[in-house]
Amino acid sequence: MVGAFEAVSYKSHRHNLDRGDLLIIYTDGITEARAGLNFFGEEGLLEFVEKMGPARAREVPKRIFAAVMEHTGGRLSDDAAIVAICVAGEPG
Repeated sequence: MVGAFEAVSYKSHRHNLDRGDLLIIYTDGITEARAGLNFFGEEGLLEFVEKMGPARAREVPKRIFAAVMEHTGGRLSDDAAIVAICVAGEPG
């Protein structure tokens, strides 16, 4: 857990990823990026990734960031970090 808080309890979980699976790790600056009161949100991120289709892992953060910047009109009010890892080979 990155950025954990002492007063919050966390559960450990293990999941095996298969060849071509894509793992995306991001900060809350991505999901909390907003235009007015409209957040990009987890739903917006999931919808974008589903519509994005096959992509190399190194292209995924660039595409997500571009979508977030489009959503916000080019303004971020928080840090934004995105890491994408494609397990055991690129999708597609």
